[in-house]
Amino acid sequence: MDKIKDWSKQKLGEIGEQAVVFKLKLMGYDVVNLNNVKKNYKKVDLLVINPDTMESQYIQVKTTIGKISKEKQKRIKKENLDCENFHTGFTSDNTGYIANLKEDIIGPWIFVLIRQEDKELDFEFYVLTKEETFNLIKESNDWYINKWNRNGNELSNNTLVGLDLKWIKGENDGGYKNKPLFQNPLKGISSQERWDKIFNIPSTNNDLLCSRM
Repeated sequence: MDKIKDWSKQKLGEIGEQAVVFKLKLMGYDVVNLNNVKKNYKKVDLLVINPDTMESQYIQVKTTIGKISKEKQKRIKKENLDCENFHTGFTSDNTGYIANLKEDIIGPWIFVLIRQEDKELDFEFYVLTKEETFNLIKESNDWYINKWNRNGNELSNNTLVGLDLKWIKGENDGGYKNKPLFQNPLKGISSQERWDKIFNIPSTNNDLLCSRM
């Protein structure tokens, strides 16, 4: 098996989408990968359909590589664990404005973290509603752009917007040196394996739906 660090961005995204499709189909839902209909489909990746009610939902999938193995996690400080970052596809100007942010988030987002343990791949899934995604991107970007003390070193007017794993988990950040405290709008809200956020899909710990696939 190739090392995941050598995967192209396209391959990483495709595998993340396939992993989400697999999980949702195990739950009994029909799933259409819209990127198979039209390459690089804008704003969404998947169409999820409840075959019993015909209710549907558009899903955006974001995938990143886990930089720290589970074995290494046991040997380092907790505050260094969640350094993984997901690119949102948005850019911000140097005032914190993100063009079309509200219009381009049209459904829940699913974040897929892939770690390679020896020859096996380990998947973690985090689900945010449309509203949670919008609020987290808006608030975290405002904190990053406008609240940090950069000692006169200004950002570009086209800064990539990312989300740290710890923010998606609902944790605060900063509170020291040049980084004032980031009060996470998702504080106390769980996201890991929260498939119910899509449209009332029951949460489950069934072995078929465990993170390792």
